Amino acid sequence: MAKMQARDPRLNRPPTGPNRAARRRGKSSRPWWRHPAAILGLLVVLGVIGVLIQSHRSGRTSGTGQRPAHGQGPGGSEVIGAAGAPVLVEVYSDFECRRCGQFQRTVEPQIRKLVDEGKVRMAYYVSLTKMDSLTSANASICAGEQGAFWPYHDYLFAYQLPENSGSRTPDQLIQFGRQVGINSSAFDACVKDGTYNGWVYQINAQGGARGIRILPAIFVNGRVLSDPFSALTTIQEALKAQR
Repeated sequence: MAKMQARDPRLNRPPTGPNRAARRRGKSSRPWWRHPAAILGLLVVLGVIGVLIQSHRSGRTSGTGQRPAHGQGPGGSEVIGAAGAPVLVEVYSDFECRRCGQFQRTVEPQIRKLVDEGKVRMAYYVSLTKMDSLTSANASICAGEQGAFWPYHDYLFAYQLPENSGSRTPDQLIQFGRQVGINSSAFDACVKDGTYNGWVYQINAQGGARGIRILPAIFVNGRVLSDPFSALTTIQEALKAQR
């Protein structure tokens, strides 16, 4: 008859080390990568980094990209407000990004009110968090060539697609143009041809060089904000400093 193996007395010992300490504190001993919130945050950052890498690669194969003639802001950005305004606010944003949409609905209208008062000049960089956003990004610049970037920008955010539902088609984006008063065959061709795809890639590469890893990203007088939703407080502080 086979003998039963003697039970190792060490198996009866209470847990020791970090796991025991964590249990005493009532905390989970799971490593950080097994927490859903940590995984979600990492995926968002990796997604933006992936777009920046793809933008860099595509930029190499597409030349420097065609800079829009109307892009008169810093770095060829869309710009609104007086050139002599004391505060420059730079916004990197994506029309298909839900967080960017939240910023556009809650904070950006207040910034644009300060623009109307001559206190702020706002430069806007059409950016990407995912490649599905490219068609909308290009179309917005095409609208800018027709003098309608800002109404088109507002319309795109007002009719954002649901999360992870793909991209707008060129025909949809052309119809959006009609809704804001663009009736131009040049606009239609620009949208269908992806005329400014290379330029969008270049903007993204520029953003990556400035350290941007998540959108929206906001700079106030050249300083990036850790929390874009605190932009109004930072702008008011910058205005006070000018007095």
